[in-house]
Amino acid sequence: MHDQSFSVLISVFLRDNHLLFDLALKSIFRNSIQPNEVVLIVDGPITKEIESIISKYANEWPKLLKVYRLKNNMGLFFALNYGIKKINSYWVVRADSDDINHRNRFENLMRFSSQGYDVIGSGINEVDNEGNFLRKKSSPEKHKEICAFALRRNPINHMSVMFKKNIFMEVGGYPDLYFREDYGLWVKLIAHGAIFYNIQMELVDANIANGFLNRRGGIRYAFAEIKLQSLMSDLGLKSRFSAFFDGSLRTFVFLLPSFLRGKIYMHLLR
Repeated sequence: MHDQSFSVLISVFLRDNHLLFDLALKSIFRNSIQPNEVVLIVDGPITKEIESIISKYANEWPKLLKVYRLKNNMGLFFALNYGIKKINSYWVVRADSDDINHRNRFENLMRFSSQGYDVIGSGINEVDNEGNFLRKKSSPEKHKEICAFALRRNPINHMSVMFKKNIFMEVGGYPDLYFREDYGLWVKLIAHGAIFYNIQMELVDANIANGFLNRRGGIRYAFAEIKLQSLMSDLGLKSRFSAFFDGSLRTFVFLLPSFLRGKIYMHLLR
């Protein structure tokens, strides 16, 4: 491995939209520079439509696309941890199964690969199922700003990120946190001493339809928030009191009815 090699990691499962999945894969293979490999984890049984799309790209890019299948649906954190062990590159680039990578995404990420960073993210455009623009979502640029921001909010757009495989393995990978596994990984890496940077441009069109707000609420999501706050406290990133206060406040929001949670999410958290 060398510091300019990178692999794209993507996972797909039964309930993914096959039309968006097709567009997501197309945006990977049609990027301005190609990765060393595209590692696709099939997380359990999938539809015939998704299977057909995988076959199409496997035939078109037989040397580039590597497909690994899990017999049962294990969840995103397990699928990604499994997939990263299969990667043979220095850098891991995350891609989501319903998001569109801008044509110059990989090229822009690799421009920063030799500048001493361990984790590199970017801004995103939030779009609906038809690709209509809704809003931009940016994150703090510099490492210190990102670390401070992480105490209150997720500092990296997961679908935009690239990180070094070795430092990921050193912290034990994604934690088992329902829809919070990426946030849990960032705080583990911050505590480990990883250096972060966010490119101040939008490099991914992120789909926020398909039950986006419903997934970010409810009992299971609230428990994941409690576990996340406890993790930050255990890592020494915040005090027990601060973790309890923040966790209680956020848990209250996550247990609100979806229409109220949606207003808070879109108008306050955006």
